[in-house]
Amino acid sequence: MRGPFYVRCEGFKLKLVRPFLPLIATAILSFSPLTAQVTGFALVKPTGTPGALLTLPGSVRRIELQCAAGCSTTNAATWSVSTTSGSASATIVSSSTGNYADVTLGSVGGSCPVTGASGSFTVTPTATVTVTATATNDPTKSDTIVMDVCSPAVEAYTVPFYRVLYAGQSEDVQGVIWGSSNLGGTWQILSQPAGGDAMLDDTRYNDTVFHATVKGLYKVQWTSAADSSKTSYSTFYVTGNAQPRLSQPNGTEPIDCTVDPNTTGGVLEVGPTQEYKDLEAIAPAQLVPGVTIRLHNEDATGSNPTEYHEWVQINGAGTHDNPIRLCGVPDSAGHLPVMDGTNATARGDVLSPTYVGGLAGILVFGKNYDPYPAYTGPQYVVVEGLSMRNYSPTTTYYPAGTTTGAATYDVGSSGFRFQNCRDCEFNGSEVAHSGNGVFAESNDSRAWGGVSERLLFEGNNVHDNGVMNDTHEHNWYLQAWFQVVQFNQMPTYNTAALGSQYKDRGISWFRYNLVGTGAQRMMDLVEDQD
Repeated sequence: MRGPFYVRCEGFKLKLVRPFLPLIATAILSFSPLTAQVTGFALVKPTGTPGALLTLPGSVRRIELQCAAGCSTTNAATWSVSTTSGSASATIVSSSTGNYADVTLGSVGGSCPVTGASGSFTVTPTATVTVTATATNDPTKSDTIVMDVCSPAVEAYTVPFYRVLYAGQSEDVQGVIWGSSNLGGTWQILSQPAGGDAMLDDTRYNDTVFHATVKGLYKVQWTSAADSSKTSYSTFYVTGNAQPRLSQPNGTEPIDCTVDPNTTGGVLEVGPTQEYKDLEAIAPAQLVPGVTIRLHNEDATGSNPTEYHEWVQINGAGTHDNPIRLCGVPDSAGHLPVMDGTNATARGDVLSPTYVGGLAGILVFGKNYDPYPAYTGPQYVVVEGLSMRNYSPTTTYYPAGTTTGAATYDVGSSGFRFQNCRDCEFNGSEVAHSGNGVFAESNDSRAWGGVSERLLFEGNNVHDNGVMNDTHEHNWYLQAWFQVVQFNQMPTYNTAALGSQYKDRGISWFRYNLVGTGAQRMMDLVEDQD
């Protein structure tokens, strides 16, 4: 059919010229909704064992949706609780701005017993919730995620577990709740000496600040709001000594190395004129609960602090009120004793292998321990008031028990490292010019075997660590549970290195810290590992 076309339209005519017909067809087709094919529609969920999300009653979990093609950027799915078991329940609120939903678990859960070993263990929950997401653009596409709703026994902890304080020195204490989505609790002074003047800045929040000036032993208790029968306490010995200054010349918090007379393990004095000339002279069997090791800076000039060229392991365990304590005694001006990794030596009976990834100036490490929760590794260990440097691949050390065959430190070496430790502290110390500055580990080949938890890092100056052209070494690298990082500074980083000022794979409170520039990443907060 040829020629012009005429269409009658309510009293006027439109002349439709043939060349415009394709445009009209296109306009007509544009009003017919054609949906792109939905592909790659999947919820983000755990991989491997156990394959389900382990959740607490009353908790909120955000479920993310991934879609390769065909989904809108928002409202790509309809969400529902498709099944439940036991007494579990949940409500869902989908996002209006992204492809995710927040699932709030009900207040009742069940048990989640675990059988088997790492890599082949099984969780058998008695209460579950299954959430389903269905593609809005294609109802044939859906995915589900299973949430095991577990009600473990509530546990309460405090960090730090113990500190020796100057008169009037403040200590910020963190309350930790495990096994409940109700993280609240209350604080109280549990005990104090006659005439004690303890004060708490508050009693209602998850952390409080302790102060006292009267000499003696104090205990502060934290009580879970979820289960008032679950409590924990922190012990503070106030020496009565005045704090000499706000900061030591090393840029660290002053540490009072006075021996707590309530401890029972004795005192080991270390220094050129002391009973023990260096830390290597102390046998592992001497690291008993309640022992205090005092490492002295005996320099009288104020310019050449006493150096100890050694690398050391702490393998023992203290107790809550009788910790193993290693404390650096400064000179009169506050200069700390120095542990230097250059040509450092070690005892011949250190545990081997030490760990994967390098040595450390001080390594807290236990080789023979039971997996969580029957933990038997190092615990209740306090290291404070030291200057540590040159545990780096630019320097050499001697293997354990020798003074020959010098070797270069691995790139993963550290100034200080908690390889596995519970209720442990590293305070008032300087760490510089090493591979990693401060490292806390928690991974192990067994399920939860080497987990480190309830750690305090306070008042340290960690600077200029890292390895040239390497991204894996940092001023701080922490991957433990319930670690409190407070009142530290990390002002500078090795300018030739490519790592971070602060990297954290754990569960942490990070507060009141100075973070300088110069690293590739000031803060690198990434996923848990192992």
